[in-house]
Amino acid sequence: MKNKIKTLAALIILISLNTILFSQAFNIDNSTFLRKGTKNVVEVYYEISRNVFQFKKVKESFRSKIRVKTSFINRDSIVSSKEFQLIDTVPDTNKIRGQAIPEIRKFKLQPGEYRVVVKITDLQNKTTYRIDKYSQVKNFSNRELELSDLTLTSLIKKTESKNKFSRYFGYDIIPNADLIFGRANHYIRSFCEVYNLQYGKNVSDKYRVKYLLKKLGTQQINQETEWQVRKKPGNTAVVLNRKGLKIDSVATGAYEFIAKLVDNETGATATSQKDVYIINKHIKNSDIVSNKNEKTKYTEAKVDSIFEPMKYLATADEKNIYKKLDNPQAKLVFIKKFWKKRDPNPKTQINEKKRSFEERLMIANRRFSTSQKQGYKTDMGRVYIEYGKPNDIIRNQFSVGKKSYQIWQYHAIEGGSKFIFIDQIGLGEYDLIHSTVRNEVKNRNWRNYIDMSGPNQQKQQQDQNLTR
Repeated sequence: MKNKIKTLAALIILISLNTILFSQAFNIDNSTFLRKGTKNVVEVYYEISRNVFQFKKVKESFRSKIRVKTSFINRDSIVSSKEFQLIDTVPDTNKIRGQAIPEIRKFKLQPGEYRVVVKITDLQNKTTYRIDKYSQVKNFSNRELELSDLTLTSLIKKTESKNKFSRYFGYDIIPNADLIFGRANHYIRSFCEVYNLQYGKNVSDKYRVKYLLKKLGTQQINQETEWQVRKKPGNTAVVLNRKGLKIDSVATGAYEFIAKLVDNETGATATSQKDVYIINKHIKNSDIVSNKNEKTKYTEAKVDSIFEPMKYLATADEKNIYKKLDNPQAKLVFIKKFWKKRDPNPKTQINEKKRSFEERLMIANRRFSTSQKQGYKTDMGRVYIEYGKPNDIIRNQFSVGKKSYQIWQYHAIEGGSKFIFIDQIGLGEYDLIHSTVRNEVKNRNWRNYIDMSGPNQQKQQQDQNLTR
């Protein structure tokens, strides 16, 4: 496949994103749209942070060069793969902090479950960053009213000169690949497509749409728009939400953003949703239990799923107490007290400890999720939630005869500590093999496990158990 090399200074719309967290190398999102034939179109959206790549001076400017490879994998076989290169030239590297390069690529895929593996390689220093996530390509109906996946955006503006982001009615639409709002983005804007509207003579030529924001895992509506009535252009339409849903009064946390559409002719409804994370540090983060009516909306399984990642912070006594509780209301009260006890400054409106935990959990799930596990259940996700962002990360990528591994260094923990993670089978999930932190796994011979011909998995696990 031919590489497409582009000079970003001339051809790319650059966006300054306060939503890029902790200098993450890049974020991705994707949406599926119905097309004729057996395959649908899957758009992959990228936000590539400028300040994590190495720039070299070239005459009077600085230049970085990266390679991006995206693969869709089904049953361990690569179904579709694309690779491209980007050249980024800037006059001053001191002025790029917080900026991200948006990108988009399209794939044709049959409906089904896929692993999406994206690798970005800094061609200056050969460092590779990777995201491995699960994705479902929709199987759309031929008759029922349906919406495509939602694409959430960082910017919608009139097109001044046509580019790769120019679409629908002459607008540039820049996707928000990290799905984080607040800070610079006080509105959630979006677009999707609607299929199978009833259209023709003696048929209502109108449909209506509204947007809602729900606290993730609840039925609590935090924000919603009025119904917007629109004219049908045919059996299909583009639903462009330019005005957006205002979220500057919504508390920090994880939410479900929903588009709901009704065909005025038949009364049929269709919805499409996407999980988002909102950061509004000036807003009090609402308690999980708000009133008696809200309590009844939680099933016990849902409450347990909320508490599950909290176990990383809980004491042994707290875990035992929670385990003995036998109804969701009692468990919700326990969770409320759990956070109240940990509030570092009860006089402020925000529980800083809870907010920090939610942000870490969100980042762990975004960054470390695999096709098999949610991010917080992985070793990296657990360490990130418990200890936070490492001060330094040493990345050693796969090479002949060697496994990929990372060393996370924390300067303030026990006078300086480290965690060593190894990608045991080459699928992007890193296992914790050794740490210098008390009560963490110990294996001082961890370097032996980097070698492909090193000890097998069973022997490694035995060694770890003996040194805990």
